[in-house]
Amino acid sequence: MKKNVRNLIIAASAAAVLGGVLAAVMLIPDSKEINESDNRPSVIFNKTDCVPEMITVKNRGGEFELLAYDYSSKVPKQQSQITLTSEIPIEGLTDYEEDIYVEYTMQDHEDLKLSKTLTDKMYEELRNITALKTIDKSSSKYSEYGLDEPESTVSVTFSDNSSYTIDLGNESPEGEGAYIKIGGDENVYLVDKNTITCFYFEKLQMFDKSLGREIEDVTSLTLGGTAYSSEINIGLNTASCYSQKYKMDGQDGGLCDDNRTDEMISNVEGCHATWISAIDVTDEDIRKYGLDKPYKRVKLEGSDGSFVEIIAGSPDEENKFYLMNTGGKIIYQSDPDESPWYGADRSTLLTDNVFGCIVNMTESLEVTYGGKTEKYTVTRIRSLTEDYTENYTYRVSLGDKTVAFGNYSQFIGKLSEFERTGEKPASLAGCTESFRAKLSYRENETLTDEIIIYKDKNNKAVFVLNGRIVCYVDPSYADEVSGFIPELSKIYE
Repeated sequence: MKKNVRNLIIAASAAAVLGGVLAAVMLIPDSKEINESDNRPSVIFNKTDCVPEMITVKNRGGEFELLAYDYSSKVPKQQSQITLTSEIPIEGLTDYEEDIYVEYTMQDHEDLKLSKTLTDKMYEELRNITALKTIDKSSSKYSEYGLDEPESTVSVTFSDNSSYTIDLGNESPEGEGAYIKIGGDENVYLVDKNTITCFYFEKLQMFDKSLGREIEDVTSLTLGGTAYSSEINIGLNTASCYSQKYKMDGQDGGLCDDNRTDEMISNVEGCHATWISAIDVTDEDIRKYGLDKPYKRVKLEGSDGSFVEIIAGSPDEENKFYLMNTGGKIIYQSDPDESPWYGADRSTLLTDNVFGCIVNMTESLEVTYGGKTEKYTVTRIRSLTEDYTENYTYRVSLGDKTVAFGNYSQFIGKLSEFERTGEKPASLAGCTESFRAKLSYRENETLTDEIIIYKDKNNKAVFVLNGRIVCYVDPSYADEVSGFIPELSKIYE
């Protein structure tokens, strides 16, 4: 930069000696124009053929130094004509230069990942600074532009060993830009404020705010912490009689909603904080931010043993909370909008319906209602079409009678449409059984499901699955299902 200024002074002096009055007037502002600006955008300097190898930033958040440790060389492609197969050149078309890939690290924190968005922005802006206006400072004080005590000072050294310093001052009164000054240049420049915002970020906020990462072939999702009465464990459903991909283990478990569970997994993989509160954390930091006894904990595990685990503290008055990766070195801050997994619980992950199975995978149904028990058996009949495609039909038998498969299928569908509620009784004391249905499955010989619907003394219906009280269900719908049971025994015609 100093070389450019020196060349400008020499050129102006030569013009004056040669009597180039017009040139001198253009280069040296008249005293009446001291505080007026040149409204034409101008390039202050251009370093697009270099890499900013060392960037030092000093602002209100402290001082830090970035070092470029991995970058490709810029290889300009030769300007050339593009030729068709007829070898007739097409004028005016040229190839473009290749981009440079640059990675930075922070001095004394080389093991912590930086925000690629911020470092890329710094890289781009430092290589080419363009002024919206150029302001002569001759009769003005730098304090008018906030440059006596800059908001931020940036020093950069390029791959060609050149260097410069830039001071960042106030935003202009009209809000059109911000004032800067380049070391060795007395002028004050007005630049687009969006091009320099990255230099106001304090040291802590320069680090990457991602806590999650993609896990290939997720096999389990675990939720824990003091917010839950017991740990929530979700794994893959291996039973072919259910269409759901995931299931929740435990007393309050069940089949999970695939869409909501996949969304939950994506939220954890893409977890991104809004703020960084501490780096190189100690045990004291962990206690200070309430992470020694996590309020929430989430863990994803993959088939290859890879995992991501995040712990979080309880929310504050503004619903913000601190979080970190287990064993990590950074404590972050976030909110439920940025980390939707934080608000998940059993009810958000389980299916809306209490039960569900694939009717064609059932092998038998035993129904007890009105003091009578009937067992229906399903036979699958295989056949081949003319083009040798396998085709299956199903026959339902009650003893030696064949009954209507349509009614059987409809009843199984009704069992699968009981909607889940958030309430359940503490016990079945005082309840009477309305009906029960026990299912066995093809290809899952050891698996059975038994559904029992009870009514309490207030006529509230209770859904019990495999001996476990699940929840209250709609009593009128329970009556509709029990009322359909006699249809099952109708002879197939």
